[in-house]
Order: sequence, then C-alpha cells, then structure tokens
Amino acid sequence: MCRVSSEKCFHVLYYDLPKFEVVTNAPSVILRGETLRGSVTAKYVYGKPVQGHMNITFIHKFHGFEEAYTDGGEEIDGEADFLFDVPDHSYRPRSKRQSEMFYEGNMEEEGLEIVVHVTEHLTGLTYSSTTNVSLAKYRYESSFQDHPKILRPSLMLPVTLKISTYNDEPLSKEDQRKTVQVSVMQRKRNPWSWMFDENKEMEPRRPSTSESYGWNEEEKMVLEEMEFPVPADGLIPLNIQIKNDTETLTIDAYFEDGHSTLQLYSSYKSPSHSYLQIQTPEPPQVGSPLELHIDSNFPMSDIHYIVMSRGQVVSAGKSSRVVVLFPESTWAPVACIIVYCVHPSGEIVNDVMHLPITQTLQNLVSLSWSESKTRPKEEVTLTVNVAEKHSLVGILVVDKASKLMGSNDITMKTVLKEMKDYGVSMAGAHYGEMTMGDPYSVFKACDLVVLTDATLNMMKNPLMAELPGEGIFHGTAVDDSNMEHRVEPRERWNFPETWIWMDTYTGDSDSADITLTAPDSITTWEATAFVMSENLGLGIVNMPAKLTVFQDFFLSLNVPSYIIRGEELLLEVVLFNYLSQDLEVRVIVAENDTFEFVFPDNGELPMPNVRKVSVGSQRGASVLIPIRPLVLGEISVSVKALSAAASDFVTKTVLVKAEGLEQSFSSSMLLEVSPSQPSVSREISFSFPADVVEGSERATVTVGGM
Repeated sequence: MCRVSSEKCFHVLYYDLPKFEVVTNAPSVILRGETLRGSVTAKYVYGKPVQGHMNITFIHKFHGFEEAYTDGGEEIDGEADFLFDVPDHSYRPRSKRQSEMFYEGNMEEEGLEIVVHVTEHLTGLTYSSTTNVSLAKYRYESSFQDHPKILRPSLMLPVTLKISTYNDEPLSKEDQRKTVQVSVMQRKRNPWSWMFDENKEMEPRRPSTSESYGWNEEEKMVLEEMEFPVPADGLIPLNIQIKNDTETLTIDAYFEDGHSTLQLYSSYKSPSHSYLQIQTPEPPQVGSPLELHIDSNFPMSDIHYIVMSRGQVVSAGKSSRVVVLFPESTWAPVACIIVYCVHPSGEIVNDVMHLPITQTLQNLVSLSWSESKTRPKEEVTLTVNVAEKHSLVGILVVDKASKLMGSNDITMKTVLKEMKDYGVSMAGAHYGEMTMGDPYSVFKACDLVVLTDATLNMMKNPLMAELPGEGIFHGTAVDDSNMEHRVEPRERWNFPETWIWMDTYTGDSDSADITLTAPDSITTWEATAFVMSENLGLGIVNMPAKLTVFQDFFLSLNVPSYIIRGEELLLEVVLFNYLSQDLEVRVIVAENDTFEFVFPDNGELPMPNVRKVSVGSQRGASVLIPIRPLVLGEISVSVKALSAAASDFVTKTVLVKAEGLEQSFSSSMLLEVSPSQPSVSREISFSFPADVVEGSERATVTVGGM
C-alpha cells in the first residue's frame, strides 16, 4: 500500500486582524541612474482610503553593503506618489584581492528595498509594506536559449540568441535598425578535461605551451564573426556547424551596452565518431502532435524512442528521423525523451531531451456572488458552477484581512507546485544542468537501467558537480434634539474570520446556489473552492469571488485579545462617516456588572460612559473611554453610536485573564466496569496552594475508554 503524508507548521498566537492594507507600487527593475517613480496605496479592507502619515525608507544594496535613506514623511489620503534618485556609488578597492572580488562582473545583484510605514490618524495603528527593486547596470540584455547542453562533433548546433531590454519592454523601431555582433570560437581542447598522474591523483590536463587562458597557440582555431539584424521579437536563430575536433565552443554576443557569453563542451568521444542529436522542437501542446527531428552524422534508417515521466514509461516505439509524439497531461511536469539506435559497429548511439509539459488541472470550478456589495445581515447567494455533474465542492469564505497575514488556502499555485515535485526523480529534477554525453549517462538521465549485448560506452565523471555546463555573464489610508427621529440601530456582534467552511454535492446538476446571511464585519470577503469529480479529478478556482459588506456610517470597536485582571482597558471607538453630510454623534458604552468606568481626575464628565463627537463627511473620528474589568473570563462590551442620519451598535467580548503564572497538577486513575458492576465511582480530593490567585482555579476531567 502506498502511503502519502504531508506536514504543515502553524503558529498559535493572540493577534488582531489588520485594519487596512499598505501596497507599494513600483517597477520590478529600473536602469541604474534613472529616477525611481512609484506610489503607495493605503486602503481599509472594505476599499475606502486611509488618512494618515507615511514614512518611506529606501535601502540601497550594492557590493555587499547597505545604505539607508529616509524621507521626512508626508500625509497620505489613500494614495501618494514618491520619487527617489538612486545614488551612484563607485567602489574603489584598496587591494588587488579586493579588485578581484569586486570587479563589475563579479558584483552581486544591486537593488533597492523600499520600506513604507503608514500610521492611521484615527487610531495610531501602523502597517507596513516592503518591496524590492532591482537595478540594471545595462539597458540591453542578451541571452542564449533552446540549445543542447553539450557538443556533438560534426553536427549542427541550434542556438537562439535573445535580445531584450532590461525591463522586457518591446524593442523600439530604433532598436530594430541596429545589428548584433556575434563571434564564434571553436577550440580543440576542453579546459575541464582531467587526467590521472602517476600517483593516481587527478590534475588538470595542460598544454606544454600556454597563454594566459591556458590555450596552446597551435590549438586556437579561426574566430568566426557574424552580424545579424534585430527582429521585433528579439529572437535570432543561430545554426553553428561543429567541427570534428571541437571540444570547446565559445559564443559571444554584443548589442549596444549588453554582452553575454555561452560556452559548451564536448564531454564524450564516440569510438566510431558517431553522434545523433534531437533538435529543439516547438513548445509542446497537450493533445497536439509534436515532431522531433533527429540529426546524425551517419546513415540511420530506424531509431527507437522512449518517453518517461514520473518514473514510468508513458510512450515508446520505433520511427525514422522524425519522431511524432502526442503529449498528454500525465506527462507533466517533465517528459524525459531518449532516442537511440545501434550503429553497425555494435555501438549504442543516443541522445536525451527533457521536455517541460505545462501542468493544468482538467477540472473546473467557479464561484460568483448574487451581488458584489451588501450590508451586514443581508441575504446573499453564492453560486457554484462545475464542469461535471455529481461533483463534491469544498468552499472557504474568509475575511480578506486574515489573508494579509498569510494564507493557508489551497490555491492553483500550491497544487501545481506539489504536482511538479511529486514523483520527479533526482535526474529529472536537475534536467537543466549539464550531463556527460556518453550513452550510459544519457540513459541514466532518465533513470533507466539498460540490459544489452551491444556496446554501451561509459565515461567516468568524478567531477560532474564541478563541471560548469554553460556560463552566461550578463553585462547587462449631533444634535440631541434630533436624536428622537433616528432609527434604533441593529446590533452587530458576529465578526468571524472564517465565514464559510463547508462542502456541497452538486448531484445531477452542474451548479448549486447557496443562500447565506452576511456577517456583521465591515470588510471584504473572499470565497475560494476546490472540486473533486470521478472523471476529471481535482480542480481549483482560478480567482476568488469577492463580496464587500459595507454601510455608510459605522463604528469600529478596537479591543485587545485579552487583558490581565487589574489592568485598565482603554476602549477605542472609531467612527467612520461616508455619508454626504457631517454628523453630530453621541457614543454610549452600555453599563455592565463585569467592568467599571474609570472617572478622570478633573471631574468634567458627569457621565463617564457617554461622549459627543463631530464626524465630517468622508472622514473619521475616535473616542477613548477607559474601563476596569471586575471579573475573570469573557466580558461583553456594547457600544452605540447615535446620530440623526445614521446609527450603529456593536458588541464585542474581551478575555480577562488572572494575574500571576499558571501552574497545573494532574492525577490519573483506572476504573474498571463489568457486567456485575456496571457503574463505578471514585472520589478525588486535592487542595490548591495557599498563594493561589483568587478566582483562577479551574479543574478539567478527561475520560477515555476501550
């Protein structure tokens, strides 16, 4: 039986949901010397702007150092723009060793870290956002794509040269009028070839006469230089004929201020000088035919092929120089394709290609609300649509604020990542790295074990982990008299973080309607779902369905998760007025036997539980009322905000914990019942310590049976 296990870590903490979100909008990369332009948005989870104070710190990271720049701060009303000129620091090494460490090509990536703090005026709460911006040294970049990792002598090497801007913007008409210079050097010696000395110690094989780069003058071959126009997509196909004695190929590409180098090596020499190579195909599409063209430097009539994925052979057969495959979704994430034949000399000649297959989920599920905006306690309908009848759908609806602290939801991204990691062999996991080109290593690249009476050549490669493969270096936020006309507000007390956690069965339909009552939270709710069905398997909703619960006037009661008995609790009542008129509001905290009001020393307040405050249109105001809890456990705090135009009523609970340090004592016993004695009882006596905190005692009993 195959057992599958999974592990997840959780932090169990007291916490408060974020009241608003701070988002920094900035480009992911800018050119060194350019001015960084961006913006900051601060919005409540129900979408309204936050009014507050913003501070930004720019941390410049360069050459392993960091330097921080802090602005003087400014006011923000939902959104604010910023500018920053990146300093041009030039590091001057003080020694030759430092020069080697800090030369331009050896620098670690230079960048900016933007740290934004927004403090809300009403409550003083501060939330932050951190964004990273890379600094490009050069305006243009060049890179080599879609090429084999090793050389096959006497065969054509296909390489795609890509010219792009530092930020991947389309090449301009002016860029397309320029040309790319490409130089190709083929050498007879591989600098990564090794030999054994007399003591069986490995040492690099060196020519008798060497230059600064270790190349013998006689071995250097003619430099081939080419020039190409730049197409609109920046992709330039290169086809390089590899010479019979080439062991190292170096390709340099120059375009404006960008430069890159590709080096490939011939790591295997066939005794019969016979090689074959799979040409890079078009990107595969599941269900569509995929043609693989096979090149060879010897006559070849038939060729065998094997396709493996997740440790299983998913396709195999015999073909000519063109192998036609039909990729399936089960081949994802990587299909390992081997082609081979037996040379007339008895030698096995082969090649391997790891082909990434785009992973998708066949099943589909979508969610939609009957309306995008509603009020607390209003009825709404959540509609579920699936691709197949008789589907089981799991539904989760959570407060958007809870996701700002990190989400544990099942998403398309996490599922595809899990599928990608599952069942991929070590060889498949490193398919992008260089491998030896001998036939034995080619088969091992797909985790195949070969039984044959033909000649299967193998090269020892003790330094495989140190072979470089290819090296690319880029240079590149009321009047009391009118109170009698107001409507008595409805109490809001239901403030869950998770609203819906349920599953539903669609039965003979491909849709289901779920009628729900919106909770009391003024927030945005996000609904996600996954589906399971017999024929289509698993499916994940692509985008969450959002529902905003809102009213034009409301109060927010900010209380901590818990307090210690004896502490004073400062009730913070925040009022929000999104009506078109200013309001005179009376705030009343309901009296309760579980707490008392703390009177101020000045005696100016005849009623400590009542406050009057003016709240402007599209603005907020806050009221502070101190109380002192009198009992342990949960106490209920109810607050009303009354005005002529609108009112609100909120109740929340606060946990009051005992002072001191909690200690526990346990005792266990065994009770045995039998047919002759169906009931058994036993008394347990124990005493609390003399210095126990009054009211903190509690006892729990746990019973287990077999």
